[in-house]
Amino acid sequence: MKNIVCLLVGAAFLLGCEQEKESSVSLFKESNVGDLAKPYVAAGNRMYCVGFQDGSFPPMGDHVKGEMGGVWTQPIKLLDQFELAVAAPEKNIHLDHLKASRFTTFPHQVQWVYVLDSLQADVVCTLFVPEKERSLQVKYDIVNRGSEALNLQLTFSGKVDLRAGFFSEQAGLQNAPDSLWIDQEKGQIVARDLRNNWFVVVSTDAENSQYSSTKSDKKEFLNPNQTTVPNLETAQASRVEDSNAVYNPVFRIENTLQIPASQKVTQSYYIAGSDLSLEEAEAANLTLRTNAGRLLADKETHYADLSKRSCLSLPDKKLETVYNWVRFNTEWLLLDVPAIGKGFGAGFAHYIWWFGTDNSYALQGLLATGDFENTKSTLRLLKKYSEKCNGNGRVIHEIVPSGAIVNPGNTQETAHFITAVWNTYLWTGDRDFLAEFYPFIKQGLNWLMVEKDTNKNLFPEGYGITEIKGLNAELIDVAVYTQQALEAGSKMAEIFEETSLQKEYQHLADQLKAKINTAFWDERTSLYCDFYGTAKDALQVVDGAIDQFKQNPETKKFYEDLKTYFASFAPDYEHGWSTNRNWVINTPIETGIAPEKQAIMALERMEKNDMTSQWGPYLSAVNKEHNMTISTGVQAVAEARYNRIDRALMHVNQIANTFNQVMPGSIAEMMPDYGCFCQEWTIYGVAVPLIQYVFGIKPNAPEKELLLQPQCPTGWDRYTLTNQRIGDSQFDMAVCSSDSGVTYQVNGLDSSWTVKFRLPFLRTSDYWLNGKKVENPSLVDGWIWLESKGQATVQVTDKYE
Repeated sequence: MKNIVCLLVGAAFLLGCEQEKESSVSLFKESNVGDLAKPYVAAGNRMYCVGFQDGSFPPMGDHVKGEMGGVWTQPIKLLDQFELAVAAPEKNIHLDHLKASRFTTFPHQVQWVYVLDSLQADVVCTLFVPEKERSLQVKYDIVNRGSEALNLQLTFSGKVDLRAGFFSEQAGLQNAPDSLWIDQEKGQIVARDLRNNWFVVVSTDAENSQYSSTKSDKKEFLNPNQTTVPNLETAQASRVEDSNAVYNPVFRIENTLQIPASQKVTQSYYIAGSDLSLEEAEAANLTLRTNAGRLLADKETHYADLSKRSCLSLPDKKLETVYNWVRFNTEWLLLDVPAIGKGFGAGFAHYIWWFGTDNSYALQGLLATGDFENTKSTLRLLKKYSEKCNGNGRVIHEIVPSGAIVNPGNTQETAHFITAVWNTYLWTGDRDFLAEFYPFIKQGLNWLMVEKDTNKNLFPEGYGITEIKGLNAELIDVAVYTQQALEAGSKMAEIFEETSLQKEYQHLADQLKAKINTAFWDERTSLYCDFYGTAKDALQVVDGAIDQFKQNPETKKFYEDLKTYFASFAPDYEHGWSTNRNWVINTPIETGIAPEKQAIMALERMEKNDMTSQWGPYLSAVNKEHNMTISTGVQAVAEARYNRIDRALMHVNQIANTFNQVMPGSIAEMMPDYGCFCQEWTIYGVAVPLIQYVFGIKPNAPEKELLLQPQCPTGWDRYTLTNQRIGDSQFDMAVCSSDSGVTYQVNGLDSSWTVKFRLPFLRTSDYWLNGKKVENPSLVDGWIWLESKGQATVQVTDKYE
């Protein structure tokens, strides 16, 4: 009877999750009413705005010093800032710089509340960026709380700053002074960069508006009242003495309005831009001005649909909330620059462009949560620019929106990219996609095993994930991800019937796996080493660390002592070396290639206080200063790989505990509260442990097989997953756990799909499949295998209950 109750409750949970998500996505909201001197972002694919939650726009970022905030339509910036001033001349009240008292994040927009007690009024500002337009709407609801009508004068102002982003000069983009003019006939303000076809257009729906402008810096700008586009050549010849001079015209839009007692009035301002033409900027502005309601509804629907896909209902409601918001955060980072491509950027506000490393992690989370299309688009973008930049299979590290390549690629990125392609194939079953990438994959494996393995010891050389000066060696993460890439390459070669290549790749993968688990394993510390090489190599690495940490006396002394120790070895002595104890020493466990005994020893060692803090593993256990969501996420996956789900969720919750620390509804890259305030790879450390280990989903869409190896967290009694994509299908899953056993229910797949369960075999348990007791279960290495077509209900019951 208990198991029947579990089935009914599971079905009810599935229905409840779906009904809940049918309501407006506006129900997802997170607010800050405390310290508002923190950043936020409002983003679509083509435009975003970064400022502070108090409504201000302070200088932000280092890549373009102090310029990473403001309004951007990549590859260019449009505005430094905008704000609303409110005055009541009859009352002699002038509020020039409003300060918000509340900031709220929704998945599809952000909102401020300004309390104007001197006027008995409130201003609610809502900032909305359409999903696919190069425009944004700033809407103000002015609420009169008083018993008499309010006569107000409003001034909306903004500072123009048309400029290209980080590293753009490498792509030939050079900034010039900006020119601003007022087009009275069209009712808009226009500004352009005098060297480039970069435009910003600002308009309003406020009645009786008056437009004006002033200069911001010492450079004089062209006549603000002219109604035609300045001639570029003439302007450059007559006005631009210094081609590097950039100044920022300020525009103002003023109007008066009367607000009846206990009523509100709404008016909006529309900002649009283009790096191509005035016509495109004007069209974007007009589209938003005339269709704002529809575009807002479209974006709300988009995020509602996202929330329904891979929908979780968990006993831990905080974790469920964080899971939803991490998916929204990642969607904010989807950046579409048609001249370059569409893919996920790394993080706001400092790295809103494309990276090989960040995506190789993040795309695993995006696949697990069903975003197949944007995963493929991101991989295509990386491949396109890797071929353009390198042409030998090497995958780039960093592409900026101008198309410039900042770094042609660290060694591990090529290997990691290959496994990302293979994982995409497993989730989607798209053979054409795999065929499209396969020649590039072969090039990449050749680059790793031939060009980068100069001493032919199977360990490719070069920088890996951890960017520490001098750590240009045979690194643990490079070796591990190369082993995984060879495994994937072998499977690809088998699919495309290249038998000899399949055998070669698999042989290398087997050799490399064995060598990693011997050459990199340090029995003395029960940890994997940072890198492998000669004592001479180790001394070079230490010299780089000493230089990098010269301002930190304690860390510097540690490396100086280590240098003395390394100098006691013969220069050509080869060994695995522990120099930094970087978090990437977990990668053999994360990927599952570590023998179980070594894995458990290392996991236990990593939990010690000298290796980890309340936020998870230190980036480096030597200086013990920093934690990242990716290092903690990798630790969570490593624990889950070896069926330690409670430990894994402990680390997932370490990430979740930083939720709302900076921007409401988001998680910062550097735990708990600094670095990028919204970071792409965070989804890896949240979604992958939940989807692929708690629910145990191991996809094999090409063969229409769903393998499930679920793990039940302690204290979790009922939890569900609905609308989970796999291949061209989707399914639902419910788990009900009690003292008498566990019930797993899978629905939604048709009979062409095979559902396989891999569960630990317990002699004290009975196993039931679709209501029938399994008398002679299939056992392999202590695991029981159960198989069904399309749908499956598996019950594990206590024999003695």
